Amino acid sequence: MTKNLFSSLALVLIGLAIGFWFGGQWRNSHRFHPPTTVATKEQSKALPAITKPAKSKAEEKDPKKKLAPNEIEAAIQDVLRKGTNRRYEAMNDLVQAIEPADFPQAMALIDKTLLPNIKLELRQLLLPRWAESDLKAAMAYADAVPGKQYRHSAITIVLGAWAQKDPMGATEWVKQLEPGQLRNEAFQMIISPLAEKDPQAALALLDQLPAGMRNTMNFGDSIFNVWASTDPAAAAARVVQLPPGQQRLNACQAVATTWAQNDPGAAFAWANTLTDTREKISALHGVITQWASTDPQAAASQALLLPPGQMREQTISTVASEWANNDMHAAVAWAQQLPDSQSRQNALANLGYQWAQTDPQEAIAYAMNLPPGHLRNNLLNNIGSTFAQTDPDAALKWAESLPPGQSRNQVLQSVASNLANSDPKAAAALAMKLPPGTMQSQAVNQVLNQWIQSDMAGAKEWIQTLPESPARKEATRNLSYRMAETDPKGAAEFANTLPAGPMRNEVIGQIASTWAQNDLSSAVQWVQQLPEGQGRQNALNNLSSQWAQNDPKAAAAFAQTIPPGETQNNFLGNIANSWAQNDAKSAVEWANQMPAGEARDHVLNSIASGWAEESPLDAAKFVANLPVGDAQNTAAISVISPWARTEPEAAAAWAATFPEGQLRDSAFQDLIPSWAQNDPKAAGDWIQNLPDGHSRDTAINSLTSQLANSDPAAAAKWADKIQNEEIRRNAQESAFQQWLQSDPKAAQIAIQNSSLPSERKQALLSQH
Repeated sequence: MTKNLFSSLALVLIGLAIGFWFGGQWRNSHRFHPPTTVATKEQSKALPAITKPAKSKAEEKDPKKKLAPNEIEAAIQDVLRKGTNRRYEAMNDLVQAIEPADFPQAMALIDKTLLPNIKLELRQLLLPRWAESDLKAAMAYADAVPGKQYRHSAITIVLGAWAQKDPMGATEWVKQLEPGQLRNEAFQMIISPLAEKDPQAALALLDQLPAGMRNTMNFGDSIFNVWASTDPAAAAARVVQLPPGQQRLNACQAVATTWAQNDPGAAFAWANTLTDTREKISALHGVITQWASTDPQAAASQALLLPPGQMREQTISTVASEWANNDMHAAVAWAQQLPDSQSRQNALANLGYQWAQTDPQEAIAYAMNLPPGHLRNNLLNNIGSTFAQTDPDAALKWAESLPPGQSRNQVLQSVASNLANSDPKAAAALAMKLPPGTMQSQAVNQVLNQWIQSDMAGAKEWIQTLPESPARKEATRNLSYRMAETDPKGAAEFANTLPAGPMRNEVIGQIASTWAQNDLSSAVQWVQQLPEGQGRQNALNNLSSQWAQNDPKAAAAFAQTIPPGETQNNFLGNIANSWAQNDAKSAVEWANQMPAGEARDHVLNSIASGWAEESPLDAAKFVANLPVGDAQNTAAISVISPWARTEPEAAAAWAATFPEGQLRDSAFQDLIPSWAQNDPKAAGDWIQNLPDGHSRDTAINSLTSQLANSDPAAAAKWADKIQNEEIRRNAQESAFQQWLQSDPKAAQIAIQNSSLPSERKQALLSQH
């Protein structure tokens, strides 16, 4: 790649940038200029001021007893002693018992004493209450949470509570956020509350966002679902004005499903007016599945009229399940006579869950009378899963009475998994009756996951009694991970007892990652004293990102003590990626001080990748000023994927300036998938205007791969435009194989009329 091509970034994107920035002005931070080193660390950008009054009355049901300040810590410890199944309820009761004035003290105790997963759950419960009573204080706390991921999570939790009370005020606040990942997450948080108050305002807001960011937001449920509940005709008229793509597809289904709740006939008539085949089928699916709850016979008739494909299979299964809620025997009778064997199998297998809840013995008798095969096995497995939940003793007795074979093994696994909640010892014994292999390993781990929650010591003792087998290895690995969450020192000691090898190395790495989340300094001390080897390398890799979030300079200094090589490069790369996401300019300053070489190249690439997650345009400018060569090319590719997720047009414009060759091919391969998933028409229009060449073929090939599952007919048409013969044939065959599964007749005609050689046509046609 040449320097002047990267310098063209500004010229190519300047027109795009005007339309991308929300609000009509171009921020100073997004002007094109090379990044420069800075002398001081740049902290997280300040949040906009909150003009909403700081105090508002919290609306909640008061518990019988409020906690005094000196009782909070003991109450938290009591919650931790609860079993997993009761812990969430206990957490909620705890949060409700804390007085608003004591929220700061409670949060300080939570941050100080709890494991990461418990801390996050309590934050999710406490922060909304805090936001209701003192919005400014809650947001100030969230803004100070260490670690980018946790800070963003805390801010959006507070924002969500605000948006429920005042969606307009929260929206205006979000508009003032700097462009980047936090603003993207914030917009997604406020769209649904805003839609509940004013769906047209929510849609207007989305229309002002960059196309890439808008396409990544799933607003079909949050806006059009709400709109259709109050004015379905208006929502239906507006949804077809959206640009074609996945978003409009989702929105059409949302409108149809919601409309059908009150007027299935009108919703069905509207769905049939849609001209796009995928949208029409999706909307009809929504109508029919909703219709099945009120008139299953009518819904069943319409389901059978849908064209062959995955959506038809899903619709038939849903209709059968809805019908079974009111008349199990009628639903089974209908499913039995379905002409399509796959539809019949799916519907009957799903009915097994419901049938076992109402009359397991009758369901078992029906299943046992079926001929041996896939349908019988699936139905018995589903019956066993439900039976074990309602009557575990009877289910166990039945499962053990089955004749040996695949069906018995599947039922035993299903019963063992469900029995583990009430009797882990009996479930463990049952799991070991399975023949060694994948099924036994899965059953052992399912039992272990339940047993650990109530009796870690008992689960550990059981594992040590298991014979040497794949099941024991998997269980040992699983136990080590779970121990690391609650007792990292004990987990480390347990790891030392494992035999040397890949599993021990993997366990050491996982312990380091989990330990660092809760007690970074202790984790660092432990890793530092590990002996040289793959286990230490794994631990360093997993530790580095967490360390960089808390103290990147200290992590970078430690990296210099690691001998040059792969371990050091990976450690430096993880630091650089994490550092760049939180403070890119300081990360660049650090990289500029490193001597030229492989380690520095690795760091620069990681900085570009991390920076692109937060601000891809700035990351691209950074890459444009790197020295020409392989390091610059690698860094450029690392920017494309995250940029394509939010601003595909801008990413595409930049990638199009790359010279023909491997770099351009790789850029197009990373660019197209996410773009085509959200807006296939826009991606196709861009490809259509590319000049002929290998990179254009690469782009079309990526587009056909993305379209093959959702729209194989369109994928086949695109594949025919590829100039390279071998790439074209492979793309065509891939599209036709998917098409044959969803619509065999149409696919067979298309194959016969295609440009494929006769022998390849026959090979495809012989598969169906």
